[in-house]
Amino acid sequence: MTTTTTAPKPTTTSKPLPFTPVNCSGAMDLVFLIDASDTMTAQRFEIVKSQLLIAIDQNGIKWDNNDNNTARVGIVLSTGLAPSEPNTPYRYLDLKGCREYNSLGNCQPTIFNTQNLKQAIQDIPFYGGKNDMGLSMTIPLKGDYRGFANMYYVFGDPLFGASGDRPNVPDAMIVISGVDTNNCLNPWNCSGNVTRAASQYKLKGVQLFSIGFQDLPISDLQAMSGNPATAFSTTPENLGNIIKHICSGI
Repeated sequence: MTTTTTAPKPTTTSKPLPFTPVNCSGAMDLVFLIDASDTMTAQRFEIVKSQLLIAIDQNGIKWDNNDNNTARVGIVLSTGLAPSEPNTPYRYLDLKGCREYNSLGNCQPTIFNTQNLKQAIQDIPFYGGKNDMGLSMTIPLKGDYRGFANMYYVFGDPLFGASGDRPNVPDAMIVISGVDTNNCLNPWNCSGNVTRAASQYKLKGVQLFSIGFQDLPISDLQAMSGNPATAFSTTPENLGNIIKHICSGI
């Protein structure tokens, strides 16, 4: 009589892919691309802003115009001019500390220290409108010299690779998004998709992270970051902890 023994198959545990944390407490150029559209909702947007303020303290993010060893933080809003309006990526804060560029592309810096940065975050307006992440992710790399069709805002130079972006410090962007509502009715607002944009950031050497909430599929977040290891789904109230993870790996 022959006895056959079947060895148990080894158990495999799926481990998260590694990523390099961003040293948020040192010299770096960091852009937050924040969905401020209808899908984010004004109430959730307020939570996002409060979590960003927590993240500044948790990660030792410091802004000092006289010290090149501190962070520079830029903020881009994916929004329209009003509820349900087509997307117009809004250059709210650039890496030189300048807010709200006018139609001529002019602005005087208003951010000189960390307290100014916190106040700017508290003051971010909620407009609503359509969330077109493909367009909103592309504009910080390419800039917009002509303005958008409505001409209310001109984005200006690219944030990465242009004036204000220090070539000797790491570049990173954290995308905080709700559902993409791009309807492509206006050809001006159909200029890109998130996968192509993520590839362009990789080629530029920009570390790209994406954070979304339960109503946004993880596959969309992974497309935005271009890497499953740098895409995170969470609750709005836990946003600060995810940013801490991005900054420290913990």
